[in-house]
Amino acid sequence: MAIYVAPGVYARDVDLSQIVRNQATSVGAIVGQAQRGPTNKRVLLTNTRDAISLLGAPNTEFGYGVHSLVVALEEMQRCYFVRVTDGAYNAATIINIETADEPFAEVPQGVPELIAEEFDSFPVLMTETIDVGDGTEATFTGTLVHDPVSRVVQIEDGDRVIPVTIAGNGTITGTGLTAGTINLATGAISITFAVPPAASHAIQVVYEYSNVTDSAFLILAENPGEWGGTIKIGVKEVAYDTEAFQIDVFETVEGLNLRRESFVVSRKHKKDGHGSQMYLEDRINGRSAYIRVIDNRTISADVMPAFPLTPVALTGGSDGNAVSEANIVQGWQLFKNPAEVDMNILMNAGYTSEDTFGVQSAMQALCERRRDCFAILDIPYDQTKMFPTTDARDWRVMTQNISSSFTALYSPWVLVYDTFNDIRNLPIPPSGFVGQVFARTDWNRETWYAPAGYNRGILVSTLLPPVDVTERYGVPGVEGEFGDLEALYEAPSNINPIIFSPGDGIVVFGQKTQQTKPSALDRINVRRLIIAIERAAKQFLKYKLFEMNNVYTRMDITAALDQFMRDVQARNGVYTYKVVCDGSNNTPQVIDNNQLNVDIYMQPQKAAEFIQLQSIITRTGVDFRVFVNAGGNVA
Repeated sequence: MAIYVAPGVYARDVDLSQIVRNQATSVGAIVGQAQRGPTNKRVLLTNTRDAISLLGAPNTEFGYGVHSLVVALEEMQRCYFVRVTDGAYNAATIINIETADEPFAEVPQGVPELIAEEFDSFPVLMTETIDVGDGTEATFTGTLVHDPVSRVVQIEDGDRVIPVTIAGNGTITGTGLTAGTINLATGAISITFAVPPAASHAIQVVYEYSNVTDSAFLILAENPGEWGGTIKIGVKEVAYDTEAFQIDVFETVEGLNLRRESFVVSRKHKKDGHGSQMYLEDRINGRSAYIRVIDNRTISADVMPAFPLTPVALTGGSDGNAVSEANIVQGWQLFKNPAEVDMNILMNAGYTSEDTFGVQSAMQALCERRRDCFAILDIPYDQTKMFPTTDARDWRVMTQNISSSFTALYSPWVLVYDTFNDIRNLPIPPSGFVGQVFARTDWNRETWYAPAGYNRGILVSTLLPPVDVTERYGVPGVEGEFGDLEALYEAPSNINPIIFSPGDGIVVFGQKTQQTKPSALDRINVRRLIIAIERAAKQFLKYKLFEMNNVYTRMDITAALDQFMRDVQARNGVYTYKVVCDGSNNTPQVIDNNQLNVDIYMQPQKAAEFIQLQSIITRTGVDFRVFVNAGGNVA
C-alpha cells in the first residue's frame, strides 16, 4: 500500500466490477477477386452498398468472392474482404507542365501493382512489352515508347524475371542474357536470351521513365485493374488563387463522363482559408476513392501543370493473370493474428476444385490455430454434375479428407437470379448464403442454435435471389426418397445438404462439422458454443494475467465465469455446467510454475435433428394410460 508522509486526503479507485462480456459472433471474412478495390488488404464492410461501390458489382470473370460477400452482408453487420490479384497493373497518366509540347503523357503498359505501392517520387517505373516469343527466336529489338530512359531495371520473359545492370556505354547484362544494349537517349533496345523465350511469352522491359523536365505529376488509379480505364482527369485553373488549380475526377458510365470528385490543390505546401493543407499529395491520396497522385518534386513548386482542353483518360490498367490457389492462401494469412483482426465466420467463396483444396486446408489451419472462428467450405462445382451424390461423397472422403470440428462442407451450389447482370439461373457457391444463415441464427436466436432447418436455414437475398439448387438431393422424411441425404450426411461424408423444399424455399438441411470422430463436436452448434464461451472467457482472463495467484483471485474468476455460464444456461446453451478454479486444479506445483488453471465443465444442449412420429392404434375402449405408463412400449 502507499505510504503517505504529508497530511491530506488521498483518493484511489479499486475496480472490482469486471464481468465476462459476450463477444461478437457474426463477423465474416472472405478472400477473393474483385473488379476493383485495395489489394492484399483487409477491408471491413458493413453494407452491400459500400461493398459494391468499393469492389464493383458481382462478376463471374472475377470469381465468386463479391457474390458471396453481397449475400452474406444482407444478414451480417460486418464482413472483411481481401482482394487478391496476380500481376495486375494500375491505369495511369502523367500530367505535364504547362510549357511542355503535350499536356499529358500516356502510360500504355500500366504500373506494376507492387511498385505503385512504393511510389514516392520520380523517376517512375514502367513496364512495356516490346515483342512476343515464338519458341525459336532469341534476339528481340524495339524502341521504348517513353524517353528519356534513365535505367532499365529488369527484363521479363513470361514467368522469368531477369534483373539487369547497364554499363556507361549502354550494355545490358543479366543472368539469362547473352547480349543486350540500349540507347538511353532514344529508347532503342536489343536483347538476346541464352534460351529462346517460349511461344506467346511477352518480352517486357521494366525501366525508369525520367522525363522530369516535362512532367508535373503522375496520376494513378487508386488500385489496379482494367476498371481504371473508365477514369478521366480534368485539370483547370482556379481564378482566385494563382498557385492553385482544380483536379476533377470523371468516371465513364455508358458513354457519359460523370464527375465523381473534385479537388482544389497546389504543388506548394500551403493552406486554404479553412486551414487545410492544399498540397496535392496530402489532399488527394488516402481521400480519393478513385486516384492517387505523385508530384514531381525535382521541378520547382512554382511550375504549374498543363490544362488539357478535354478530360484525360487513364491508360494501361490490367487485371493481370488468373488468380492462383497460392494467391488466395496468401490472402488468408492476413487473418492469422486474432489480436489484429476480430472475425469468426470464414467463407470459402468457391475457391476449390476437383483436384485442389489448398485454400480449404489453409482455412482449416487458420481456424484451428486461432480457435475463435469457423470455416464454411464449398463443394467443388464439378462434383455436383455427373453423379452428384457419389462424386461429392468420394471427393470429400478420398480427396479433401479433412477431419476438423472447425470446418463444415456444404453442397450443392445455389442457382440465383443475378440482378446486376440480368443472368437467370446463375450457379454460385453456397458459402456466402450459409454465412448469412449463421448471422441470422446469431441475431434471432443464439450462436449455439443449429444454423439449419425451416426456421433459420432459409436462403434469402434481394440482390441475388435464390431460385433453385444445381442438384435436388431428395425429399426429407419420405421413405425411399432420402437416400441421397443419408449418403451425404452420414460419417465419414459429413456433407450438409442444401435442398429445394416446395413451398418453403431453398433450405440448409444439415449442421455437421467435418469431424469424423463421433462426439458432441461433430455438430456446428456445439463447436460454435465452445467458440463463444472460450472467446468471452479469454477476453476476461487476460486481465488476470500477472495478478497474484491466490485464493482471492481464483474466487473472483470462479464467481465471474459462473455468472456468465449461468446466463448461457438460461439461454439454452448448456444443460448444466461447473466452473473449477481452486486448490483442486491449482496445486502447489502448478502455482510454483506461475500457472493458473481454469476448468469449465459443461453439457452442451443438442439440436433435434431426427424426429420420430409414431402412430399407435388400439382397440376401442382401451385405457391409453396403460400404454403411456408403460413408457410407450406397445410391443
